[in-house]
Amino acid sequence: MTDDDNDSLYPYYFGAVGALSLYWLTIPREQKLPDLTGKRVIITGASSGIGKGLTEICAIAGGHVIMAVRDTELGRREKDIIINKYRNKKLSIDVEELDLQSLESIDKFASTQSNVDVLINNAGILQPKYTLHATKSHLFESTMLTNYVGPFYLTMRLLPSMINSAKLKNSYSHIINVSSKLEKNANITMSNFKTIFNGKSDSYSCWDAYAESKLLNIMFTIELQKRLLHNKVIAVAVTPGLVNTSLDRHVHSHPLMRYVTYPFKRIFLKSPETSALAIVNLTALTPPGDVDSKVIPYYSNMKAIQPANKVFEDNRETERLAQEIFNHTMDRLGLGR
Repeated sequence: MTDDDNDSLYPYYFGAVGALSLYWLTIPREQKLPDLTGKRVIITGASSGIGKGLTEICAIAGGHVIMAVRDTELGRREKDIIINKYRNKKLSIDVEELDLQSLESIDKFASTQSNVDVLINNAGILQPKYTLHATKSHLFESTMLTNYVGPFYLTMRLLPSMINSAKLKNSYSHIINVSSKLEKNANITMSNFKTIFNGKSDSYSCWDAYAESKLLNIMFTIELQKRLLHNKVIAVAVTPGLVNTSLDRHVHSHPLMRYVTYPFKRIFLKSPETSALAIVNLTALTPPGDVDSKVIPYYSNMKAIQPANKVFEDNRETERLAQEIFNHTMDRLGLGR
């Protein structure tokens, strides 16, 4: 091999070293976990991606984890994988059916739960085509139903149990709503928020619908936190960052795209386990030091941050919009106020 040949290989050498360095940075490091001993933890979307990581970490931390999943067969398989991985530990994990696109399924699930300490609303979809879903005589666009309406309804149904558990145990219960940095792309105002629940059939964009649902997660959290803090229930929203999950598996037009993008996602995106750890650590938040009523309860890597959407530029208008959206959602779901 000549010197010229060596020179031509340098870009590949440097590229390989750079890729390996980035991969090394994404490997989760062992960190101290919050103590969840004796805590009942419900995780939606728990059988894959961040949800699976959340299940594993919460169980290791001592929590009794309820994997709330639509596909219970898959859930049980993933549970067995986690149990077998930690055979020297006595992990407590149950799998229960929950379909966030069905208010009836949410009712059935919630009716079996008691003394809930932690609720992590993690499940989410990216629906490529405009689809209306009927549940309890209501029509909702599928992305909005799974990512916002379903979690909202589930939270409100479980709230009495969480308040009661906080009183009985003299500790704080936690509601964690998983949002996304894509909230910055959503366009929700006082004049249009009542129309977004059914989506836009003529100009539907899965990314717009996803962004809107994630902004609504934050709005829901703002109003919920304002109403709940005196009941010893802490509500926060969190962005996990750019994570290597299968969320976009139905979006790519060609199946080969999944294989083409795989190495890039593996190298440049955070692992689900890394993101899950940052989310689980939010269960350690307690007021007054960790929770400030004047700060939007939105977190990234355990730090409170300002959401990027322009709607948050005016705090007073933000609070008013959050309250209006909350009340409208309550009315649509027949929950009263």
